This record gives sequence, C-alpha cells and structure tokens, in this order.
Amino acid sequence: MAGALSLLPGLGHWYAGKPRRAVAMLLVDVALVSGLLFSPWFIIKVFMVFLYVMSIVPAALESYGLVAGQAQAEKMSHSKLYVGVMVYFTGFWAMPLLWQTPAYSKTGKIIWTILTPFFTVAFFVLLAVYGPSMENYFQTLLP
Repeated sequence: MAGALSLLPGLGHWYAGKPRRAVAMLLVDVALVSGLLFSPWFIIKVFMVFLYVMSIVPAALESYGLVAGQAQAEKMSHSKLYVGVMVYFTGFWAMPLLWQTPAYSKTGKIIWTILTPFFTVAFFVLLAVYGPSMENYFQTLLP
C-alpha cells in the first residue's frame, strides 16, 4: 500500500508514519510538477518528467521498506547523489530533504543551503541562454 501511495511521493511516507519526510518529498514534487506545468519548453517538460520518476522510485521503495520493517529502506533517498540532484534541480523546495538526510554533515548542509540560490540562478540562466536553441533542435528531431 505504501509503495502504491508513493506515486505521489510523500503519501507513502505519511502512511509509513514519517510525516516530516512526507512533507519533504511532497515539496520536491511540487517543484517538479510546477516546472512540468509552467515550462514553455518541451525539453524541460521531458526533463521534469524524468526527475519526477527519479523521485517516485526511491520514495516508493523507501516507504514500502519502512512499512515492511527493512533496516536499509532509506538508503537510496538518503544518498548524497540523490539529495544533491534534487537540491540542484528543485532549489529551496528540497531543503527539508537535505536537512533530514544523515548523508551530509551539518557543515555540508549549511554549505548546500548557502550555495543553493547560486545553483538555482545558474540553472535558470542556462535555461534562458540555451533553452530556446535546445527547443528548436528537438523540434527538428520530432515530426
């Protein structure tokens, strides 16, 4: 049941008795779905779908493992790579996810929190500069 509820990441964690983790996962998904709905470019929408799936799989496995009593259930979504990618691409929406993971030290969490606005600005600058040309390129590939 928890795995199925994780199709909307956060619900499975809520069911598994982890409300703080549920809110963190839900905030990440709000950012991803917002990017999907409001981006004018097809390539960004595809990328947001990829990131959404990337957030669903660990959330489903983790919430299922929590309900099943598996000790290593949170291993994937607490990894530095997973949290780093989510922080980079969703910005401040992933801060609760960052601060709940034991993968980073307190110093590392503070550094990520300070750097996140710069990463967010860099991401949007890259979108503004390269987004239109990427969109034109992908439109030539699609019939």
